Amino acid sequence: MRIVINNRIIIRPEYRCAVVAAICLAACAVWPGSALYSAVFAFAAFYLFLMRQGMSGLTNLAIVFLGFTLVVILSDSILWSALMSVAGLNSSQADDTRLWAIQYVAMAVEAMIVGACFVRWGHRNTDEPVSIWRSPLRCSWIYLCAAYVPLLLNLVLYNSSLRGLEYVDVQKANLGPEKYILLLVLVTHAAFMRLLAAWNYLGRNSRLALTAAMGLFLYIYIFLMPLRTNLFIFGMYVFYFFGRLISWRLKAALIAGGIILFSWMALHRSVAWDNLRGMGFAQVTVSSLSFGTGMVDMVPWSNEQVQHQGATWGASYLMGLVSAKYEPSVRYVRDKAPQYAEEGGGFGFFYIAELLLNFGYLGGLAAAGLLGMALQKLSTTPSALVRSTVLPALLAASFPLIRNDFLTTLKEPMYMVISCLILDRMAQFGIYTSRLMKLANLAKQTQACLSAAPTLTGQ
Repeated sequence: MRIVINNRIIIRPEYRCAVVAAICLAACAVWPGSALYSAVFAFAAFYLFLMRQGMSGLTNLAIVFLGFTLVVILSDSILWSALMSVAGLNSSQADDTRLWAIQYVAMAVEAMIVGACFVRWGHRNTDEPVSIWRSPLRCSWIYLCAAYVPLLLNLVLYNSSLRGLEYVDVQKANLGPEKYILLLVLVTHAAFMRLLAAWNYLGRNSRLALTAAMGLFLYIYIFLMPLRTNLFIFGMYVFYFFGRLISWRLKAALIAGGIILFSWMALHRSVAWDNLRGMGFAQVTVSSLSFGTGMVDMVPWSNEQVQHQGATWGASYLMGLVSAKYEPSVRYVRDKAPQYAEEGGGFGFFYIAELLLNFGYLGGLAAAGLLGMALQKLSTTPSALVRSTVLPALLAASFPLIRNDFLTTLKEPMYMVISCLILDRMAQFGIYTSRLMKLANLAKQTQACLSAAPTLTGQ
């Protein structure tokens, strides 16, 4: 807990940050009105302590999860305040249930920071991702084939059965036999991760082929099958490998461009019964930025379920893997909007609400602390496998993990990690086979030379 230097007690920075977060947690529990301010202050302290340790914040899993969670409660609070202002109400007339939900999410944020501070940060600079490549990439054609084949299969699937279908119908295809072809894009993501990590070691032709593959990927998932989750995953691991090379101005421009693109896609893919129809582009953009309003509403719903049926103690995670009908997101949409559920719509499910549903009020806060500890441990570990494969995959899936059923969504980054390892093995086998072929050719050439040489006879 402490280090003594020249008779002075030096408290480690993570423990000082833990004290700040614990004070914020206590203040939030005692004064519900301070929930937003205490959560923002704890997050700012955590971020500053990380920066002083020389660690990257934007490639830190804990920071990313906490940042998205703060956006959720801030967007909900700002929109709710605007609605009260329009209605001529004051803050004392606000919905107590909504205020309680914001308080609980804020406490979960502070609990995650406390948990993250129990991981020893050390002084490792984790800004630059560890690359598994230290020499020119051999057998790059294996990774390029792995990138192209799923994209071409998805292109064939679109032209054969998905062309002209609305967005919800494309989503329904994920539940039918087409899901196996649609999910193959995870192999493309894995190949992209490996090729981007080896960018400095790729030849000119390989770079051109990779650029063309990324262009085809963007074309398919922007114009043909507008699935923003795939685009978010792509953007996050590209940022992980190249974010340190670009200025903050360009980063801000890219983020703004991504928001505009996602808003256009939401408007473009809206269906007849979608409330986005009839909105202007600015309204759609504001609506996409206020996604937290729906997620905060899931917290009191989970509390009601716990009050009536008790905590599930992890059962919702496991049962969701058995059948989709047991997933909290499916139960929630059927309860809140049954007609919308029948039409194939869904709201996802907030990960804080799922912690509450599984472990109850105090158990959910304790689980949030353990989650913060795990996220920080993954972000600071020096393991080459984690930093080159596991961490970028989890960062890429961070937003889907936050807004969908957690363990069910966790399968996607795990598939990406497994695909990376399989591709690495295939590349190693290709290198080993090429060496054997060279040795076999060398043996044949040697044998031919010996056969052609004149025979020496003794006198």
